[in-house]
Amino acid sequence: MKVKAVLLVAFAFVAMSVNGQELKFGLKGGLNFSNFGGDDNDNVNKTKIGFHVGGFAQYGLTENLALQPELLLSFEGSKADNDDKTPFSNTYLNIPVMLNYKLGAVQGLYFEGGLQLGFLLGAKIDGESEFDTGFGTFKVKDSYKSTNFSLNLGAGYAITENISAGLRYSMGLSSIADDSDANLKQNNFQLSLAYKF
Repeated sequence: MKVKAVLLVAFAFVAMSVNGQELKFGLKGGLNFSNFGGDDNDNVNKTKIGFHVGGFAQYGLTENLALQPELLLSFEGSKADNDDKTPFSNTYLNIPVMLNYKLGAVQGLYFEGGLQLGFLLGAKIDGESEFDTGFGTFKVKDSYKSTNFSLNLGAGYAITENISAGLRYSMGLSSIADDSDANLKQNNFQLSLAYKF
């Protein structure tokens, strides 16, 4: 499944490069402010700070509208509402596909929206990826689904022709808990800087 998704994104990049004048590539990175939402977050809903880094392609559809698929390594999760603020750390390979709209009235300002598919690469609780329960080893990653589906909304500003800053909210649409009866969602605010070649 992971290989198919990565190949699909790669195919999209190649297909867009047919019209190379409209295709640009870039790198981006920044901070995450993430937490667990849903009905079953069990008081693990405090903000955890992480980061994301990756690349993107931007294909101009019209003068003001662009398609922007991305590939991001993202460190997310949440913190427990207790004295220790126990961290729950999830690492995702995220593939957002965004539509960017430049607001003609304000030079440099743009809005974006799109969907995101995330693949869980690892999970830890308080820095540990597994625990000895006395009855066997509990792997934290096994308590989560391998994929996460999100809705992304955001805005940004092009500081120069090549450098931009953006704020994006990823709202979890699917439960990340492996238990089919649990409703646990990963939400994330992203503050990013991007450099477009």
